[in-house]
Amino acid sequence: MGSKSELAFPSDEDSAPGFRAGTASLSGGGGAWLEFERGRFRYVVFSFWIRGKGEVAGVAVEADGKRQLTRRCRGAARSELGPDYFSAAGFPPADRDFLP
Repeated sequence: MGSKSELAFPSDEDSAPGFRAGTASLSGGGGAWLEFERGRFRYVVFSFWIRGKGEVAGVAVEADGKRQLTRRCRGAARSELGPDYFSAAGFPPADRDFLP
């Protein structure tokens, strides 16, 4: 039997998940992210392409607006994040920017 997950979203206490989505255009790249907040924490799943680094994807956690943790994917990430997916899913736009 596995251990209990540290975080499951949405949980039984969440009445509406509140996912938001964003995109960013960068000189030589760009990316997209999907985020939600729980209390003072902001969780961000992201996928970016950055010139000189290639694909950068993973999960970031912020507390009170400050980055606490970034975990990058090992190996190639498979992502469908982007404006077409966000529009089809009906995610509202993020109200803050994000960079990995």
